[in-house]
Amino acid sequence: MDEARVIEHDGVYAVSGAITFDTVSSLYRQLVQVIENQGAGPVTFDFGGVIRSDSSAVALLAGVRLSALKLGATAIFSGLSHGISSLMSLYGVDWIVEPDQMPATMI
Repeated sequence: MDEARVIEHDGVYAVSGAITFDTVSSLYRQLVQVIENQGAGPVTFDFGGVIRSDSSAVALLAGVRLSALKLGATAIFSGLSHGISSLMSLYGVDWIVEPDQMPATMI
């Protein structure tokens, strides 16, 4: 199993490793912990170091986005792979990376 990790560098939290059904729970807890520690305001996560992902990555991003909102923060995602972006489009959940597109019922 490739462990997913989060490392802070110059105010950006770099995510690396694999996002799979085996790693997603632990990674979710790590990302929410970062948001809790940062408090209100924007928190940027760079997913450019992700080496492999499955559809659980979409659920991860949605969960982190919604958790951030509940905590008064904004999760910003960069470096997402084409595969993750394609899945979000397919599922109709582009609002995960474009907060102004979030359905009012989600807020």
